[in-house]
Amino acid sequence: MKRGCFIILFFLLSCNNVEKHGTGLKENTFFPVRFEAVDSTFRLNEEGVSLKLEKIAYISYLAKWGGKENPYMDTIKILPDGNAQGYFEKDVGIYITQGCGTSCSFVNVFLMTDRKSLYFENPLIIKMKDSLIVYKGETEDSIIIIENLINKKQQKVGINLLPKAYPGLIVDSIAIQSNKTLFIQWKNREEAMTESYLIMDV
Repeated sequence: MKRGCFIILFFLLSCNNVEKHGTGLKENTFFPVRFEAVDSTFRLNEEGVSLKLEKIAYISYLAKWGGKENPYMDTIKILPDGNAQGYFEKDVGIYITQGCGTSCSFVNVFLMTDRKSLYFENPLIIKMKDSLIVYKGETEDSIIIIENLINKKQQKVGINLLPKAYPGLIVDSIAIQSNKTLFIQWKNREEAMTESYLIMDV
């Protein structure tokens, strides 16, 4: 009997702990962007940083982000079947990724230092702490684009930098190391290839 009471007490304490911290998120974590009502507010830490989304049309939302008074705002799209996911990195910003069909995705980035959100199609990797995003390009000289979120400088990776690559390449995996080296693995006509690329100009 005593053991049963202890288990029940442990369960109740665990539930109370979840409830207590349920209004905030751990720093540098993902969170699902779900909407139980027309408007949603995501409190991101105990310092008052939040992301508020107000519905203004079918898929259009007014996004407000920043400190307690939400000084920044912009209009973005949230697709009903896009499986939207958010990510928060302290002192840097927030981003929301969504799917938009087969082999299609996009991301909205909300920086704590920028009054307008940033929009990118087909992101491959985002390193908020380094202010870097890597996404797919559309031409032979920019199959992959590395961009700095702050100064907007770009580096383009094209077929002259990736031997045997072609515009229809399929990226299997991609990573950015702490020394700002980009590692790419892709398939080139059924042949698996790997390349490392030093990020220099951004």
